[in-house]
Amino acid sequence: MKQSDIILALYTMLFAFVCYTGYKIFQVRKNISHQQHLFSQRPRILHYILIGLLISMIFLVDGLYLRLILTGISIYFIYNATERISISESGIYHNGKLDSWKEVKQWSFDEKKENLIIQTSHPKPNNIRVYPTRKEDRQNINMLIRNYKQKKKRK
Repeated sequence: MKQSDIILALYTMLFAFVCYTGYKIFQVRKNISHQQHLFSQRPRILHYILIGLLISMIFLVDGLYLRLILTGISIYFIYNATERISISESGIYHNGKLDSWKEVKQWSFDEKKENLIIQTSHPKPNNIRVYPTRKEDRQNINMLIRNYKQKKKRK
């Protein structure tokens, strides 16, 4: 087996993982209620560097199959970088994960890194979610979370 075949197999597996993740995102987004409050996420420079590297690799590699795989992976990362944070009656959605209001224990804002940090009732390694919020959206996000959490407590 040549080295190029191994690299192609690795990229194919990565592409399969990206397709699976995209399918899971599609399934989760169907469960979100109709009334949504959308907030843009704060731009993350590492995301854009990765996207730039992937797009530049498309032009540098030989072979149509590998270019198609890299294009698919690039599209996924572009979508992931531009996806919006959604707050609805169903819960908080971002990056393929929907946390219902029953699962949300506490939330706070990290002043240093400008992130919304949510602690959930999931088992330990997955119990903290970090959402890259913008500074100007913090007050609205906090108000919406309080309102939805109070509605769930009343029921």
